Amino acid sequence: MSRFDKNEELFELLGMLASGVISSAQHARLEQLLAGDDEACQIYLDYLDVDLALQQRQVSHDEVESVLDFGRFIEQLPELTQPPAAEPTHPLVRYGLVAVATLCVSLLVQYVFHLDEENPAANVEPVLLTTAVAAAPQEPEYLATLRRTADCEWDDGQILRAGWRLMPGELRLKQGVAEIRFDSGTELVVEGPSTLRLDSADSAMLLRGKVVVHSDAISNGFQLCTPSSNLVDWGGEYGVSVDPSGDSEVHVFEGEVHRWRSDSASGAGTEVLTAGMAKRFSPSEETSEKLTTLAKDRFVRRVPKSGEVPFVPELNVLAYEGFDYAAYELAQGDGGIGWASPWYEGYPTTFPQLRPYEGLTRTGAAVLPLGGRLEHTGLAAARRKLSVPLRLDTDGVYYMSFLLQRDGGDNPRYLGIQFRGNNDDDWRERLSFGLGASNEVFIRCHDVCRRAAFSVRSGSVYLLVAKIVTGKKCPDQVMLRIYRPRQHVHEEEPAHWTCAIPPVHKDFVYDSLLVRFDADGPQGLDEIRIGTTWASVTAAWTE
Repeated sequence: MSRFDKNEELFELLGMLASGVISSAQHARLEQLLAGDDEACQIYLDYLDVDLALQQRQVSHDEVESVLDFGRFIEQLPELTQPPAAEPTHPLVRYGLVAVATLCVSLLVQYVFHLDEENPAANVEPVLLTTAVAAAPQEPEYLATLRRTADCEWDDGQILRAGWRLMPGELRLKQGVAEIRFDSGTELVVEGPSTLRLDSADSAMLLRGKVVVHSDAISNGFQLCTPSSNLVDWGGEYGVSVDPSGDSEVHVFEGEVHRWRSDSASGAGTEVLTAGMAKRFSPSEETSEKLTTLAKDRFVRRVPKSGEVPFVPELNVLAYEGFDYAAYELAQGDGGIGWASPWYEGYPTTFPQLRPYEGLTRTGAAVLPLGGRLEHTGLAAARRKLSVPLRLDTDGVYYMSFLLQRDGGDNPRYLGIQFRGNNDDDWRERLSFGLGASNEVFIRCHDVCRRAAFSVRSGSVYLLVAKIVTGKKCPDQVMLRIYRPRQHVHEEEPAHWTCAIPPVHKDFVYDSLLVRFDADGPQGLDEIRIGTTWASVTAAWTE
């Protein structure tokens, strides 16, 4: 791997680390990149220094003007501090100058990023230079994601679908099999009929039925409770069943499980069940345990796949645009599916240029691009009405994907997509994502913004996939994953995201989509998909 490729991967992992979305496997890869590499370790330390400074520093508009002046001073430092040939500058001095300059540039970039996307002069209030534009109101927290389902029927009129986020409370599965991934990383496979109570991101209680617990060595210790037992593991796989009387069985397939009685103090009388052991426990007997035979075949350990599904563009797709137009003008283009209007001017009123027959694609794509692409140098935007609006006032989940490309230019500022409603005057009522200045991947949802550092190579094509969780009474949440040109695209929704915002609660209805370009070099965008499943917007890009 070249130094460029290694640093590109390093910066992406550091961005995930700073955003709090790094997985255990990605953390292990980061440690591998740092091991024995002095240059990588120095980049890591510099990154942490700047990130800490940004979290602790509040900057007003006037202060930024001072930073601008200081930044101009920094530009002159090579001339002002040029030493005689016989007296070379000490390495610590050079490092200090680089660190100060890096911090100044980072402060400026973050300040500019928080300005109104279309009217920077309107923003003169102080802003807190963290990853959020403003503190979001406290909302109920999601704990887990329903990742897969097979023939599921839920009790008491519950309607749950794969991809939905889950909050504290009981899940009552009448039949079928469901896989739940907790935000702590632990996965539970639940087999109906079962009643499972979600308590926190790393704890749950099985009231009846059967589950299989999968956790890794990075786990904080997932706790599964039953009427008779409290169970904790730090990496492994085990099955638990609870019958109507409250008696439970624990079958350890891999690793070890720590168990103590549910009516004893936390950890009191703990016993350790190792791989290959199985025991039965009762909450009502004084001597409440006995060995039993390990029975792996009694448990469904993974949700069965429904089989290979061929890619059908219309399947679960709400809207698609491949820019399959013969003309070189986008104005009044009305191709694709799921649209209620042709393309019309946005703000600014300049349309992005259309490149017919030159669509963007990915290596090993399942389907070829259908048409051309949008490409523009400078500032441009175009807008189109959706046949099916994105509703944040109902329970559901949406997915969106598009291809993007940056090809040269010294000052890229914005390349992305916005969802908009009727109130165009308030930028806080928009939902947007894409690439910002300094090639940061960003999500802006209402008045909250999240960013992650990402290394973009000129001319390369990247796939951006967003997930939009909506709720009538539950909060909304948006997350984003970006894939490098040769990176494998998950066949199912990934467990980890490049960037995500905390839950917010809004009831906006987005009835239109806007594409926006702003850079001094060419930027490309193509293959817009909006759907209700992960596969509906990614199947074209799986090998």
